[in-house]
Amino acid sequence: MYSFMKLTHLFFLVLLFVCFSGLTQAQTEKFEPQSGMVELSKRKVILKVGQKAYYQGIMHGSVGIGIVVNIKDEEILKYIDKHFAYHRVQVEGMTGGDKATQTYIFEALKKGKTKMIFQEVMRGEILKKHTIKIIVKKSY
Repeated sequence: MYSFMKLTHLFFLVLLFVCFSGLTQAQTEKFEPQSGMVELSKRKVILKVGQKAYYQGIMHGSVGIGIVVNIKDEEILKYIDKHFAYHRVQVEGMTGGDKATQTYIFEALKKGKTKMIFQEVMRGEILKKHTIKIIVKKSY
C-alpha cells in the first residue's frame, strides 16, 4: 500500500511529465522582458497598476526539479503567462538534458499589497523558499 508521501511524489512526477510532454525543440529561445517589466528578484518589489513582472527559475523534469508559485491575493497580482526555454536543443530519443529556464509572468491589477511564495522543489521536497512582498501603487 502506498503511503501519502509516496502518492504525493508520484502525483508530482506525473504532473512534471504532463507539463513537459508537449514541449518542442523550438523552445530554446531565451526570454526577453518587455520594456517596463520588473524582475522579481528582491524581497520587496513596487509595481504600478498595469505593470508586468517576471520570475525565473530552473526546471529539470527528468530529475524532478521544479518550481511552485503561490500568490496570496490574485486580485492584486495575477499570473498571466509563462515562457519555457531548454538550455540544450532537444532531439528525438534524447534522454536527460531537459534542464530549462521557466519564466513566470505576472500583471499588477489594482492598488494594494500581497506576497508571493516561490518554492524550488525536487521530487516533492522543498529545497528553497523565496517570499517576495509586492506593493502595487496607482499608475499616474
